[in-house]
Amino acid sequence: MTISKSLLATAALVASFGCSVSASAQVTGSVGGPLGLFLALAGPMNPTGCTFATCTLGSGVGTIDKGRLYSVSVPGIAAKPVGTIGSYLSAGTTAGSPATLKFSGLGLVDISFMWGSPDTYNSLKVTTNTGVATNFMASAFFNPVNGNQGVASYVRFMANAGQRITQLEFASTQNAFEVSNFSTSVVPEPATYALMATGLLALGAIAKRRKQA
Repeated sequence: MTISKSLLATAALVASFGCSVSASAQVTGSVGGPLGLFLALAGPMNPTGCTFATCTLGSGVGTIDKGRLYSVSVPGIAAKPVGTIGSYLSAGTTAGSPATLKFSGLGLVDISFMWGSPDTYNSLKVTTNTGVATNFMASAFFNPVNGNQGVASYVRFMANAGQRITQLEFASTQNAFEVSNFSTSVVPEPATYALMATGLLALGAIAKRRKQA
């Protein structure tokens, strides 16, 4: 492949990542398992929570405001979702609601997590990079089991083409909305864009030298 063709191919790749999106685009939610490896939830455990200190998802994937992280069930406050690996996030009247998970960089094309004891008083808001927010209730995916802590299921949320999911808000009007086992498919990190830009500049410099030679 010639230098000029390399430049065009790289430029097209950058353009495809930064393409404009429709303001009317939404996200699609469905029942489904993990999209990849589980992302660790890190931060102070009960009682400090994420209100006064930073809680994080994965390595730079996102930060959490409000809500609390637990490693075990806390009677009368929060129940660890069945099948949880590691810590879980709880949002509610005791833990802080809504618990807001903001994704880093451009956001994610998809996200999956375990929804513990799906209840009618749990609600989820998914926001995209266009500012469009979609509200989901547990009844959209499950037959709510109010109070049954032995039930947990995975849900997935996929952004439409050219879009990114930038934020999730977990809210509950009762004790808790518990979620765990977050996963996502691989997406370019901000560093990738910097690397691609550096590559473009280098290819341009090489092409210029060859033309002058």
